[in-house]
Amino acid sequence: MYRQALRALQNWCNPHPAPDLLEDLVRLHHLLPDAVPQAQGPPVPPLHRVLEIACRRLEYREPEMAQLLRWRFQDRITRAELAKRFLIHISAVDKRQRRAVEALAQVLSEMAVELQQRADEGAALRKAALRARVDQIAEPTPLFGVAPYLQQLHEWLASPGPPQLVVIQGIGGIGKTALAAAYVRQALELELFAGIAWTTARTVDLFPDGSVHPRKQAALGPKAILADLMEQVVAPEQRPLPFRVEAAQQVLAQVLRQAPYLLVVDNLETVPQITELLRLLAALMDTRAKFLLTTRHTPRTSSLFASLHLAELPLDTAGELLRYLGRSAGLPELAQASPTTVRAVYRVVGGNPLALRLLVGQSRLHPLARVLAALEEAQGKAAEHLYTFIYRRAWSLLTPDEQALFLSMVAVPPEGAEADYIATLSDFPTSQAQEILDRLVALSLVDLRAGPETRRYYAIHSLTRTFLHTQILQWPQCAPPPIRAVPGHG
Repeated sequence: MYRQALRALQNWCNPHPAPDLLEDLVRLHHLLPDAVPQAQGPPVPPLHRVLEIACRRLEYREPEMAQLLRWRFQDRITRAELAKRFLIHISAVDKRQRRAVEALAQVLSEMAVELQQRADEGAALRKAALRARVDQIAEPTPLFGVAPYLQQLHEWLASPGPPQLVVIQGIGGIGKTALAAAYVRQALELELFAGIAWTTARTVDLFPDGSVHPRKQAALGPKAILADLMEQVVAPEQRPLPFRVEAAQQVLAQVLRQAPYLLVVDNLETVPQITELLRLLAALMDTRAKFLLTTRHTPRTSSLFASLHLAELPLDTAGELLRYLGRSAGLPELAQASPTTVRAVYRVVGGNPLALRLLVGQSRLHPLARVLAALEEAQGKAAEHLYTFIYRRAWSLLTPDEQALFLSMVAVPPEGAEADYIATLSDFPTSQAQEILDRLVALSLVDLRAGPETRRYYAIHSLTRTFLHTQILQWPQCAPPPIRAVPGHG
């Protein structure tokens, strides 16, 4: 510490001190109780502010030593002049200076211990606050079928280097937020990042009783999201006031270059919203940060990103979740659901976790058969809220041609079909049908599945099929699209 203190003192008048000196003290000195925020005027290097605090503390113990250090290193007084001021021989100046530097080194060492304690306390508080925030957004309940997804997220996010941007995509209610929350909890326990920030753009929640509740903590708009991330990452005294995008980007980038952070943005619902946010985040891409987004849509950006598409749960896994939810709700019929019951449920709601939760919640009030019938016919407020929550906004984003082809997917077999078949079915040219299918896949309305010999099959979920049958086709303005018979398909 003596050598570090001496080197630091030698740089006291240098406007650009070496960055490796007393790194932790420089980085965390604002946590000291006697740290003074930067006043108006030319910026003071953090190292100089640390030394000023240390010298003030040394003055309480050894006033003459603190004075010697100020004269020698801050005012650049010569050794000969120091000898005159202290009334000692010039040969004694070096010995006295060494004792003063040793005393300062002891103060700096004590400050380092104090800062580490404060940093640990602050980190624990931030960790608990983030955990509470995430738990409020997504209950820490057991998840089913997510182990491969969590492993993939860990491989992408826990190590330095690309990919820097990871996007979790999928239809509404498929579990994007729950998966992101599970990874954040894992990262917190393993201490994978210096800090984690979480913000959400979700405005409403659908509860298992079928009611819809507005969300109070939603960050509305890309600028609000950027501001929310900054508040969680940047110390209060470093935040630009008033908030300005350019200043926020600069301050955030400075912090994110110092240590690995994870920034999570949940539930981006519109393409323009995603595009604008990624434009704002572009200024942070040359840092050590990783970004995790959850959305229903494929981002349109020039930046490369890794995409994790969540498919509906397979039959067996959906059965496990159904039985777990049945046990949690105290419903023996579902807690001990037979394979026949699981298949009946799966035929109606597929493997969408939100729909399964809604079904179990409704089964506390009504017989299972009635709940299934209501969902299959989209009757009742609970069913209406479910389909509105998942589909209505997505449907409104489609062009007339996209809506027409989407409606034709009702006639596609559950296992899916190739683009040529769907083009013939919907009476679109193959090239146009392919473009529309790509768009519907990007919006998470159509599922792309791998077939034999690198073939690609397009299919829709059970819920999607019910929505098209019972909601869209019943609207007066939505006449059924022309469906052509396709040779070789019954």
